[in-house]
Amino acid sequence: MPKRKKTKYRKITFKLTDRQRKSLEAYCRAINTTPVMFIKDSIRHALNGQHPPDQGKNQSGISSKQIDLEELIQQISEEENVPYQKRDNNSSGENDSLG
Repeated sequence: MPKRKKTKYRKITFKLTDRQRKSLEAYCRAINTTPVMFIKDSIRHALNGQHPPDQGKNQSGISSKQIDLEELIQQISEEENVPYQKRDNNSSGENDSLG
């Protein structure tokens, strides 16, 4: 079996403000990872054309203590017995005809 080529590592440095560093560290603690692993994963996903997974959030990006606006509207409409139809993001509500 051929011997594997040795991986070469290069050092990259960049500066963060104190606020950015504190935010990065707090976010990494929340998702249970290290800043280095978070940055490496972010770079890997960016180079592959993927978005990094939302590790510390639920699917909608809302914390568990917040309510989703669409869910609230749905609940209110159910209480009032008014049918609620989710708005289509692609339509602007205007006629599609020109002129």
